[in-house]
Amino acid sequence: MTASDISFDLFKLFKSLKSFEVPSAPHKLSIFYEEKTPSDYVLCALNTIKRIIKKEGKLSKAILVFLPSKSDIYRLKIHLEEDRPTSVLVILPLHSSLSKHEQSLVFKDYDKIKIILSTNIAETSITIPDIKYVIDTGLVKNKYVSPQGIIKYSIEYISKSSALQRAGRAGRTTKGTCYRLYSGETYNSFLDQDIPRIQYEPLDSLVLDLIALGIPDVYKFPFITKPPNLNIEIALSSLKRLGIIKNDNSSNYILTDAGKVISKLPIHPKHSHLLCIPNTTHLLPRLILVVSCLSVNFELKKSKDTEKYLNQRKVI
Repeated sequence: MTASDISFDLFKLFKSLKSFEVPSAPHKLSIFYEEKTPSDYVLCALNTIKRIIKKEGKLSKAILVFLPSKSDIYRLKIHLEEDRPTSVLVILPLHSSLSKHEQSLVFKDYDKIKIILSTNIAETSITIPDIKYVIDTGLVKNKYVSPQGIIKYSIEYISKSSALQRAGRAGRTTKGTCYRLYSGETYNSFLDQDIPRIQYEPLDSLVLDLIALGIPDVYKFPFITKPPNLNIEIALSSLKRLGIIKNDNSSNYILTDAGKVISKLPIHPKHSHLLCIPNTTHLLPRLILVVSCLSVNFELKKSKDTEKYLNQRKVI
């Protein structure tokens, strides 16, 4: 099983692949555009939410808002809390940094109006059945690697296929409505499909896995979607600089002794490398703690318990 917007043409490499389309019977879905794409999509989302609440009164279904970043999520959350009493609304952030318990709150039923403020994690990863309204900013935050190997983030427009996925979050159990906070002209400028992440994200872990599998020349590997050679070169240079790989007698790459250990650890090589630095055995417990924090996508939240613990113990 796979996503509904996948391009099967990419999988012609597998000659025996057969595709089956399972028809769905969605409820009626209405889509509305802005006359002009707003400059401040957070305030536009706020005004759209207010219009929905005014129109519906006591809303029995949920509102899902797609925002590109966590900072946008909490900015909108603050605006909503200032505009409406929390006795009326339950505002639920949804992003990958939250714990499983915090993410699971979006599936609960509430006596209040449920508003979910989400990154693109709600686009395909999860399905929330009681969504009636989707508000789509049409934006996503992508991670890129520069020619210098520097990771940077950029907020960009989504593709038409992503816009379709987002709109489809509404109307699962009843007729739904999607408000796109951009104009039809802006929508027409979107790419048809998302650019595969392998085309722009860092490849260090992937390249390390391939070399560990005994593939000496990563450039010749038959990727379904081949990443740019420059990105492969950046990954190889990074791994070589960390002492994880080395050249064999030819121009191919093999694992070093440290690389053989690092390749077995399920964390990013830049982090696992810290555990293999020579003459640091006495620091290993602290290094494990640091690497654990770096490797897990979480938010360190201040509370009385954590503050008391950190005051009593010197972690580093």
